[in-house]
Amino acid sequence: MDLVYTKYMKALIDYEGIHRIERYMFPPDAFKEILLNAIAHKDYRGCNPIQISVYEDKVYVYNDGMMPAGLNTTEKLFEKHSSKPFNPKLAQIFFKSGMIERWGRGFDRIREACESYANTPLPEYDISETGIMVLCKPCEQYLKLLHRGSDSTAENERIWLNVVESLSEQERVNMSSIIEYLFTNDIIDNAKGRKLTGKSATSVRRYFQRLCEAGIIEQIGSTRDVVYKKKLNAVECG
Repeated sequence: MDLVYTKYMKALIDYEGIHRIERYMFPPDAFKEILLNAIAHKDYRGCNPIQISVYEDKVYVYNDGMMPAGLNTTEKLFEKHSSKPFNPKLAQIFFKSGMIERWGRGFDRIREACESYANTPLPEYDISETGIMVLCKPCEQYLKLLHRGSDSTAENERIWLNVVESLSEQERVNMSSIIEYLFTNDIIDNAKGRKLTGKSATSVRRYFQRLCEAGIIEQIGSTRDVVYKKKLNAVECG
């Protein structure tokens, strides 16, 4: 798990408010169950290892093992069925070590993990006499982030969000309402800043000055009508 998720699988960056989220294409909890199933159902009389192929938008897991008779489609695997692991002693070790709750629960846990992880499609199983191929498709949010990455406007927004991260934790706390407002609005003034933060005009001016120094906004005008404009251009943010 550590090898796949830290070396081979790339997480894309998402934000909820000012909070940074690393979004993987496939839920780790579901992938763990798939690997445990592959080990428990592998035919160890052969010499082929379990094979994992990671692509930008999908992951394949191949195992030259066997599933119980009758469980030969994705639909049947995710229906209620008895558990007959090809290697019952290995499955028993997993159970006693706490890696699995009980036999026959693995596919339920895969379904639960996929449903709770940004609407991830259930993995697809191709079962034949030669082995078991599992196709793991990405969650909806990962696909959106992947496609958004090629858009220049979105790239500027990503750079702007990275600049936000250059602020200290205390600064982000003090200015969180202002930053969240700027996510969806291009212009802000002192009156709006006071309303958002509940702070004095002096404090709000200090916040705006810090955001200007960080390259997040720029001051327009120098009189009582001064406003601040959000900067999205990659060069300006740099």
